[in-house]
This record gives sequence, C-alpha cells and structure tokens, in this order.
Amino acid sequence: MQAAQPDDTTLPPLREDLSISPGAPLMNGAPSWVIYDPIRHRFFQVGQRTIEMISGWSSGTVARLQFELKTKRALRIGEQEVRAVREFLKSSDLLAESGSGVAKSFDRRAGAQRSSLINWALHRYIFFRVPLLRPNAFLKATWPLVWPLFSRGFVALTAVVLILALYLASRQLSDVQAHFRGAFSLTGAMTYAVALIFVKILHELGHAYQAVARGLRVPVMGVAFIVMFPLLYTDTTDAWRLRKRRDRVMVDLGGIMVELTLAIYSTLLWCFLPDGPARNAAFAVATVSWVFSLLVNLNPLMRFDGYYLLADSLGIHNLQPRSFAMGKWALREFLFGLGAPPPEKLSGRMRVFMVVYSYAVWIYRFFLFLTIALIVYALSFKALGIILFLAEIMFFIATPILREIKVWIDMRERILRSLRTWGTFVVVTLLGALAVIPMSGRIHVPAVLDEARQQAIYSSIDGRLKEVFVTDGQAVRAGDPLFSFENPELPLQIQQARQRIALNEARLRAGAGDAVERASRVIIERQIEQEREALSALKDRQSEMQVRAPLDGIVRDLITDPKADTWFGRKQFLCRIVDPGSLIVRGFIREDDLMRIDHDKPGTFVADELRVAKLSLQDIAVADFSVTALPDGYLSSLNGGNIPVFNGDPDVNRPKGVWYSLNAKVAGATSTAPVLETIQPGVVILRTNPESLAVKTFRRIARVLIREADL
Repeated sequence: MQAAQPDDTTLPPLREDLSISPGAPLMNGAPSWVIYDPIRHRFFQVGQRTIEMISGWSSGTVARLQFELKTKRALRIGEQEVRAVREFLKSSDLLAESGSGVAKSFDRRAGAQRSSLINWALHRYIFFRVPLLRPNAFLKATWPLVWPLFSRGFVALTAVVLILALYLASRQLSDVQAHFRGAFSLTGAMTYAVALIFVKILHELGHAYQAVARGLRVPVMGVAFIVMFPLLYTDTTDAWRLRKRRDRVMVDLGGIMVELTLAIYSTLLWCFLPDGPARNAAFAVATVSWVFSLLVNLNPLMRFDGYYLLADSLGIHNLQPRSFAMGKWALREFLFGLGAPPPEKLSGRMRVFMVVYSYAVWIYRFFLFLTIALIVYALSFKALGIILFLAEIMFFIATPILREIKVWIDMRERILRSLRTWGTFVVVTLLGALAVIPMSGRIHVPAVLDEARQQAIYSSIDGRLKEVFVTDGQAVRAGDPLFSFENPELPLQIQQARQRIALNEARLRAGAGDAVERASRVIIERQIEQEREALSALKDRQSEMQVRAPLDGIVRDLITDPKADTWFGRKQFLCRIVDPGSLIVRGFIREDDLMRIDHDKPGTFVADELRVAKLSLQDIAVADFSVTALPDGYLSSLNGGNIPVFNGDPDVNRPKGVWYSLNAKVAGATSTAPVLETIQPGVVILRTNPESLAVKTFRRIARVLIREADL
C-alpha cells in the first residue's frame, strides 16, 4: 500500500540542521530574523510574520497553524500567506523533503545542469569560483598583530599623511606624467601586474580581518573568474549575523580602507624615493590602489564593495534582486496599467529609488557586457570571438528580455483587459512603423566646391624676390611672367664655371705636342665635359629666376603682402593658377550610404555661404577604396566641418569610421563661369531610393559581419 501524498494543506517539516537567530532591523525598523543553512553556508532574512509562521510550522497543516497563531499569539494569517512561505522554504531547499531532503534537491539541480552541456559551459565561462584557502584559524591568530592598523589613532595619522602626500605629489606633476608614460612599456606592465596582485591580496585581507574583529568566521578565500578574468574573493557571508548596520558597513569597507591606506602611504613614499625600481613600484601600488578604490570598488552598479556598502547603509538586503522586482513591476504598470500591488510595501521615495537603481543597473550592464563581448571578439581569433560574443549577448541581454516576455505571455488575459495595453500597443505600432516604413530618400555628403584645373606655383630655387608681376584675381595666359627672383651667388658660380672650362681648354692646346700631356688628354676632356654640364645646369637655374604661368587662368591665393628682397626657399608656395571654367565638387561619403547611391540621378551642391547659388552635378564617381586621411582640413571636425576626425594629429585629419571620396562635375560649367574667391565648403544632396531604419540597421550589421569574417 502506497503512502498518501500530502495535499495543499500539508506543511512539510523543516530541516533539523537549520539555525535561526535575530537579524538586523528592516528598513522600517521592524525586527528581522536570519535563517542559516549550514550545508550551503547561506543566510535568509525574514520578517516577524514569517518567523511566527515558521515557529509554529510543526503544526503539520495550514489550518492547525492558523488556529495556533490565532489562539496563542492573536495573529491572523491567511491561507495564501502560509502557502507563499511554504513556497519560499521549498525553493530555498529549507524543507526536509520526503525520502531525501537536501540531497534530493541538489541531485535534481545537478542533473538539470548536466542535461545541458552548453548551458553548463556558458555558466562556467561567465562565472565560476576556485576556493584556495581556509584562512579562519590564521586570521584569528594574527589579528592581535594587525589590529593597531585598524585603530582610530592610525586612521587619524593616515588622514594627516594624506594631506602631506597630496601636497608633495602636486609639486611633482611632471614626474607623475613621466611615470604614467612608463606604464606602457613591458617592464611597466609587469610592475603594474605585480602591484595589482599585491594590492588585491591585501584588499581581501582587509575584509577578512574586519569580519574576524566582529567575531565572524571566514570559511574560504579564493579566486573567482568573471568572463575568464580572475578576481580574488573572500567569503564574508557570516556578516548576515551582524545586527548592527555599522558593523556590516565596516566589513564592506575593509578592503577599500586597506587600498586607500596603501595608496596614501605609497604616494608619500614615492615623493621621497630616488628614481629607480623602488620608486616605480611605489608609484604602481599607489596608482592601482587609487584607481581601484575610487573607480571600481565604489561602483554600486556591480556587485563589488560599493554595492554592499549601499545595501547595508540603506538596510536593504538583496538590493539588486528586490530592485529588479520593483523595476519589473513599475515597467508592467507603465505599459499595461494592471493595478497590481508592488512586490513589497515601501515608502514612495524608497520605491522610486529602487526603480531608478534597477534601470541604472540594466543600462550599465547592457553597455558593460556589450563592451566585454567586443573585447573578447577583438582579443581572440574571429571564430571563437564571434561565438563568445553571441554567447554573452544571449546570456546577459537576450535571455532576461525573453524571460520577461514569457511573464507577459502568462499574464496575457489580465494584460489584454487593460485599456492602457491598447494605448501602449498603438505607441509601439507607430514606433515600429517608423522603423520599417521607408523614410528619407536623400543623402547629405560633406563636400567642397573647387576648380578642377588648377596648378600650385612654388619657388623652384633658393633666391631673393625681385619683382611681382601679378595681383590676386588677375587673369594670365600661359607663359606670362609671375615672379622674378635673383640669387647673388648664381652669376659668380656661372663665371667660375666658364673660367674653369677656359683653363682646361688652354691646357689642351698647350700640351698638344707633349707626350705626358697627351696621356692625360682624356682626363682633361672629361673635366671639360663635366664643367659644361654644370654650366648648363646653372644657366637653367638662372632661367628659373623668372617664374611664368603654366596655363591660362586666374591668379588665386597669392602670397600675402609680397615684398621685394624677401628670401624664398625651394618649394615655397607662391600662388595658384586656376581655370575658371572647370568647377568640381570633392566630397566624402559614409560607408553606410555607399550602396544607396543612384549614379543615374543628378545631385545638387549647396554651399555653406548663402550667396553661392545651388549647383547641379553630373558624372558622380566614388573611389573604390576608403580614405585613410582627408586631403585638406576644410571638412574636418577640428576646423568646423562635418567629418569627425581623431584629435591625435591635427595635420593628418584621420577620419573616424569608413569614408569614401566622391567627385562630381558641375553641370554647365564653362570658361565664362565666375571664379571662386576661395574653396567653398558645403554638402552634396543625392536623391536615392527611400530606406527604412530597420533595413539600414540590418544592412550595417550584415556589412560588418561580412567584413569581419573576410567573406
């Protein structure tokens, strides 16, 4: 005969190994209790009503429990409330389930985990721990030796040292910058790696000693791997036993206090040490301690020290899960207006805080995990990088969204009955329409208007400016003189070359009958030939003293205030000669817009200056390869243009993103067209087929994937 199965009114017995002790007061000041699971070393905080029900749990049934609490303690408990507590105890493995207890629950979870090898691997890739030490005995034995470092006197001394260290460091800012630059060398990187390990070990010891000082047990210290990045950890779960909020805050602050102390004294030590390995090590320890203490550990959006500081300071245990529950409730109410009660009763101010905090965590996690995924992709080979990238996106971003959507599906009957649901549906439909309906059929391309036929005039020799024959804007013809130069040394060099030639020719005539001179006749003739070539080159240079126009056109960009007797070096700019009838537009188009160009449709150039009329364009051509630098600075963002460039070297104008050069002729440009006074920046408007935002986004993603996969 089989044993009868318990019905909904049955209360399964609690595990006999559990311990219950008073806990810290709740946010509203109400008392709380802590249930300790010794097998998993986990703590659960519950309120007064829950502990009252647990105290009478041995009644066996819901009805008996209700009767006992009503008669003995004047406490009315609803059936649904009891069932909620039973579900909490069951999900937390605090019940002695028939036949197996906790072992059954553990076997069930292990089997579920083994059933999905991929899920197991992903979880181990995302996060896993490796316990290394059981330090409790060591910490208790050494606490009498280190307790002076945690005393108020030492804290006061450290505050004085902080002021002195910051003052002395401010007097050596140039040395600080030099040490930062040294960190990018191989030796610097190794020094910082050792400093990081050293600082983190002392950080964890700070948590551990603060726990031991308050009578807690530190069972394990080890290494945790988050996305395969190692981080030291200390198990201070026993802090749940502390009833005073200040004690829990001090345990949380233990690591940061140690790091700040290291930072302060290392900074002071660096100020006095001479240059060398010891000073470099002190700077590395100080830098690592300052950065991790202030920027990493104090971050309340990740489960580092800052998170536990915030939670314990507010007296909110399990801050993130409770905030997430509150955030999900707020989202559902905003979208669907269900009128459901919040997950827990809180003041309006605290409710708003938890909602804002949950959204801040979600947004921060989204960008953080996306960045980590990109780093993983960049640092690994492409196939593995893409797999890990997709795994992180799926695990951290897609899975929570899908889980929430599943909740909405389960609540669909209530959701569909709400009027706000239909308002939300209309808004979402409109937003979706904006994403899929083709919108803009135009592309704006940053460009400049210039003459196609033009030539820059440079000085070809070193010389002194003698005369200027033209003015800016003057029309010239090919061969017209532009500038005249003189070089006092050039006539002397020509005269000396002629004298050397005459001397060698005289030697040839004088030694016609001499046997020795006849033997060297070949050498003398070669010298004469070389001198004549040198003389010809000097005459060519003399002819270059007169700079002439290479083509018909207009003089533009003439050197400012050209004065006689001004010395010019070789390849120094003088002016430009432009053909007024050959206007051209030069622009740069984004890679995203490249495929949308319809070369058969005309374009229009609109200059930034309103006095320049719109110009129709023809023969639009795009280069086959992207540009690595802008040929001029007119369109650079550093000069007020619309093409963003990197700020590293303003002379290079290296654009951000992928850009292709675009050239187009001005339709109807003739020799009678007016001359541009200067290059005219503006935009080229190209008419294209309309494209939706969704298609544009899909095309961009596909292009990136194809490019990165080398397809």
